[in-house]
Amino acid sequence: MGKTTMQKTVVQLGLVLLCSCSLLIFGCADAKRSAGKSRATAPAAAKQKEDIAYLPFSLPEQVKWVRNPDEALANAGSAEWTLEGYSPAESPARVMYQKIVPAQAPATLKGQILAPLADCTDSQVEAFKGQSKYSDQINIKAICSQLGKDSYGLLSYISIFSDQVANHLVLAEIRTPASKKAGVLTFQNTEAQKQAETSKILSDLLFNLMQTIRVCDEKNLCI
Repeated sequence: MGKTTMQKTVVQLGLVLLCSCSLLIFGCADAKRSAGKSRATAPAAAKQKEDIAYLPFSLPEQVKWVRNPDEALANAGSAEWTLEGYSPAESPARVMYQKIVPAQAPATLKGQILAPLADCTDSQVEAFKGQSKYSDQINIKAICSQLGKDSYGLLSYISIFSDQVANHLVLAEIRTPASKKAGVLTFQNTEAQKQAETSKILSDLLFNLMQTIRVCDEKNLCI
């Protein structure tokens, strides 16, 4: 795949209700996407300082993305993008955004997010460095060798940005061939090798996506 210019996606922030999904992250995301910028208001915490107005990031143009059209998710104010040609439940990759109000302690939220790893045959968690200079952030790479009885594993990049009002969660996740050890894919046949190679390409693209996340305030200053 050739390197192309990535398209900037600006996510409008809104109050997001926590919901569950079938993959590693507890939060289903499907939020409004716009080329414009908007201010979020958290009525329950109006007197607290909201440092984060919106998060711009770039979806890789090397693959085609579609937004999940589920109206229930849209009404919740979250966002999910999956690969064109797949249903949201079957997509080999997905990108999610969620705003969680009221804000939780980042360490507590991290623990909740990683709790499903207990259902993995083997798992691995490590930090990665993001490019945003925002001070209160957590960046995690989580690998699940095989999720429960499912025939696939997961590789997830998770970034959490927090202010006094909310946590802002971005997830970029791919399905990988099931394996016995996290991060180690064995090739039983040619098809398994192709799947592993595709997983590596998608992993690189989504890691690059996570590097494009910036935190912007209501004055449109982004770091």
